[in-house]
Amino acid sequence: MDFNQIYDLIIGNPIYLAVAALLIVLLIYSIIKKFVKILLIVLIAIFSYVGYLYISGDIQTVEDVDKVLEQVGSGLDEVGKVVKPLIDESKEALDETSGKLKNSSSK
Repeated sequence: MDFNQIYDLIIGNPIYLAVAALLIVLLIYSIIKKFVKILLIVLIAIFSYVGYLYISGDIQTVEDVDKVLEQVGSGLDEVGKVVKPLIDESKEALDETSGKLKNSSSK
């Protein structure tokens, strides 16, 4: 049997097609799961190493980490300036809606 016959057999029979699709989905899921585990291990190792350098007092690392923390802090401040009015508007709209619901239920 060559691969074209196997392919035709799988495509021609819905049960074989469902089993093949399930196997492919499980294979992709397991590959992604392993990739995420490896990524987490690498990130933990990198953060641990940078933390060790920071605690040990490496001047360049301390300056770089402090610069990154300042940039993250200023970025969060900018995001806060944009998001805070949106949250306030949402709260007001929610209060108005809940007030209308309370009034209509009390009638």
